[in-house]
Amino acid sequence: MRKINFKLEEKSKANTIHLLLKFAGGDADTEHDQEHHFKFPYSEWEENVDEIKKEFDFYKILQTQLDIYKQDTSNGYDAIEKEFGEEMALSFDNCPNDPQCDYQFKCYLDDIVLIGYDEECNRYESYL
Repeated sequence: MRKINFKLEEKSKANTIHLLLKFAGGDADTEHDQEHHFKFPYSEWEENVDEIKKEFDFYKILQTQLDIYKQDTSNGYDAIEKEFGEEMALSFDNCPNDPQCDYQFKCYLDDIVLIGYDEECNRYESYL
């Protein structure tokens, strides 16, 4: 009998919550999703609404700054740092670059989705 070897591919996301940042390049030809995980579990999201909204608002500002500076990244970093601080400027700098433009420009942030998994691993989504 042939031996079957299972390899762990993904751990359970039960009782977790995160923002899914959907970056896109070109005319949405490429997708570069990133997850921002919260430190609290999904079961405590109602006690942490202010933190969720704060992080969402942060990424909405980043979304706007990417629209303004995606083709002027060197000046964009400095302008963003001056207006919004180092954390926002670093987040801008860490956004994926668009492969459709030979990685010269930043991708745009197409959408932000709040995703939570309950203790049974049922998935919930919200668009703030």
